[in-house]
Amino acid sequence: MKVLIDHINVFLKIESLRVRGLLITIMILKDSDPEVWDMKVRKKLKMTGEDNVVVDLIWLHDNGYIEWSGADKVKKKWGLKEYDEEVKEAIEFYNNLTGRKLSYKKESQTKLLRARLIEGYTLNEIKKVIANRYEEWKDNDVMAKNLYPTTLFRPSKFPKYLEESKRTKVGMGIVGAKKLNLKPGTELTSDIVKDFEDKDTYLIKIYRVNEETGEKVGIGFKGSRYGKDIKRTIKVQEAAVMRGEPKEFIYTYIEK
Repeated sequence: MKVLIDHINVFLKIESLRVRGLLITIMILKDSDPEVWDMKVRKKLKMTGEDNVVVDLIWLHDNGYIEWSGADKVKKKWGLKEYDEEVKEAIEFYNNLTGRKLSYKKESQTKLLRARLIEGYTLNEIKKVIANRYEEWKDNDVMAKNLYPTTLFRPSKFPKYLEESKRTKVGMGIVGAKKLNLKPGTELTSDIVKDFEDKDTYLIKIYRVNEETGEKVGIGFKGSRYGKDIKRTIKVQEAAVMRGEPKEFIYTYIEK
């Protein structure tokens, strides 16, 4: 292991304080023998081979801050490239939901997300946490500031967020709708909602219908409904229309 920087301004370009601290630790443990140096770092940081620290070390290596002989071996062992598509899809899901413009190509914005994938969490679980925290925090000016990967995928927080998303079901309908490629504003019919998950919640907007024109009336009102309840409601209405009764409501899918 070898430190490649020699100027404080280069050091300060590292956004993450945790990564800065890691680099300082590496510099303090400096040894003339690279192998001894590597062993000292591993012992000091209690690296297990599947530690988040390894992700940071790889980042430092790939961005020219250190030279680490073990980087390529670890990359191969973990198959880091295998997660590129998952990282890209997760970031695109995040951007579409929050309206932000994070880049899946910037390691500083994706390393915690990648670390969770390496640990074995699935892309679907990643999306559940994003959607759940978005739904819970988006209308809270204080908490909305935490809707960033550094908070969402923090190792000490992620398991808790995931458990809460599964327990409350909040935001899970967004994930399900994405899998169905359901677009905001789509009018819901029995054929569309048949693939809704019964225990997932979906955000919908309900409009009254003008009996003469068949068009929406007013601005509508939105609410969160379980998939099973949406299926039942639409089925009942469609059956009534088949009997010749006027259509009373139009149900559309929304995300926000």
